[in-house]
Amino acid sequence: MSYRVLLDGVDIMDLLSPSKTLIHPNLTMELNTSGSLDFTMPPHHEAYDAVRPLLSTLEVYEDQELIWFGRPVEIRKNFYAQKQVYCEGALSFFNDSVQRLREYNSINLHTFFRTVIANHNLQIAEDRQFDVGQITVPDRTVYRKLNYEATLDVLRRQCLNAEGGYFFLRRENGRNVIDWLLDVPYDCNQPVEFGLNLMDLITEFDGSSIATCVLPLGETDSVTGLPLTIEKVNNGSDVIESEAVSEYGRITKAVSFNGVRYASTLYKDGIEYLQEKQFSDMSVQCSAAELHLQNPNFDKFRIGQKVRCHSIPHLMDRYFPLIQMTVQLDSAAKQITLGSVKKPTLTEIEKETQDAVEQVTADMLVAENIQRANDAEQLQGFDMDDLLDAVADKINSDPELFEAIQEQYPEQELSYPVTGQDIEGLIPPETLSEIEDKVEEVNDKIEGVNETVKEIDDYIIPLTDEEKAELEEKLKGIAPYLSELENALMEAFGGDGDSGDKQLIDNLEELLGQLDDLKDTADTAKGTKKLCYWVHQINGVEADSGTINFVTN
Repeated sequence: MSYRVLLDGVDIMDLLSPSKTLIHPNLTMELNTSGSLDFTMPPHHEAYDAVRPLLSTLEVYEDQELIWFGRPVEIRKNFYAQKQVYCEGALSFFNDSVQRLREYNSINLHTFFRTVIANHNLQIAEDRQFDVGQITVPDRTVYRKLNYEATLDVLRRQCLNAEGGYFFLRRENGRNVIDWLLDVPYDCNQPVEFGLNLMDLITEFDGSSIATCVLPLGETDSVTGLPLTIEKVNNGSDVIESEAVSEYGRITKAVSFNGVRYASTLYKDGIEYLQEKQFSDMSVQCSAAELHLQNPNFDKFRIGQKVRCHSIPHLMDRYFPLIQMTVQLDSAAKQITLGSVKKPTLTEIEKETQDAVEQVTADMLVAENIQRANDAEQLQGFDMDDLLDAVADKINSDPELFEAIQEQYPEQELSYPVTGQDIEGLIPPETLSEIEDKVEEVNDKIEGVNETVKEIDDYIIPLTDEEKAELEEKLKGIAPYLSELENALMEAFGGDGDSGDKQLIDNLEELLGQLDDLKDTADTAKGTKKLCYWVHQINGVEADSGTINFVTN
């Protein structure tokens, strides 16, 4: 088994040729991430000057199969003039485009995915575009909103995080192709087995949630109000025991299987949970010899395979997806990680959403809402309905967040998509009243700023570029504090009202200070305009001449 590295179609790695020697070429591949390739290129390498950051294309072949492609993003020279090159995988190409503002109240999931890819393709060069290949994630009607985020962020948050599955990138007929698959697609007849090819093994698993016995619960009976159990098919017991009882003792966990109406089906679901599903968050990092090198009948390890890990001393015998693999290209040594791709927690999803919205808010405020002295725009005030709608948009764009809020407030029976009125009903009245008071106070300050800037606009001489830049910087500094109003609303019904109130008050106090600074800037600009106007009058120069001659007599 041999590896080839190509730079813009030209082979740049040959272990037997000094002019094509790469030092420590390492490839890391991982499901749903870009992966990376890094190597060091000595000064005498024939492609030393050919590597172009972001523009070049790197490809890695295992025998004749393309297993990774990407681009160089960082090149450093060390003391010996060696170039240390770091490359990121093709999934990072989606960082080069932005999904402009668009709201889809009802769109098929597959159509949304294709639309996002098409938007990306319109913005970048052909060799960074993608065709949509297979989609096996179930299609359904969804609500989605695009809001000036990078395409990769949209694909991760509104596709992978919300619906699950895996992205696989490949080349077909010279075109980049992206597949979105519900499950890993490859089988592997090469095991990772103790005494055969397993050299090292590290497991990562939270034992606090493990169960050796499960009490499965099915659909609730409308007459008795009790859930279905398995006594009828399990010798009168409602609990299923696993063989692990002898090792870890009896640890029982009740697990609900919504919609199951037959005891036999419920029993099978309980067995599956004990054997498979409760281990879905386990990961196994191991070093394994590549048996394919000795026996070509064994499959080569590759990302996206289902691999059997069998080790009696480690109480391990089950199939895992191969989610990460590191390859030393000069020695063919591999280290693999088996397990499950962990989905982000609700807190991680919410923070990611808030960070994106805050950045967009800052950019939009500067780009669209800045009051300039030579036009008639005004700083926009803040309306409670608008803020509530903004919070609703955040929730609607993240199905997991919507489901978590529905679980927290089951009596509300929220409809999807949720509205600003629904959010208002979740906020305690006293908190809502305080937020309204603060919003009114902020609007008063904004109105004062608008009046001051309007006075500036009334002067004959417009603001200089420097004065405009200073005003823009002041306004840009306010943006993050304005977006905190939305965050405070989120926290107000997120189970920590006191914390939300305190954060709201602290941020608003700082916001009001920012607004005072802005008004001072506007006053200073107004005084500067007066001085310029007087000097022009003294010299008899037209107001719009752009030249100021100071007279001392």
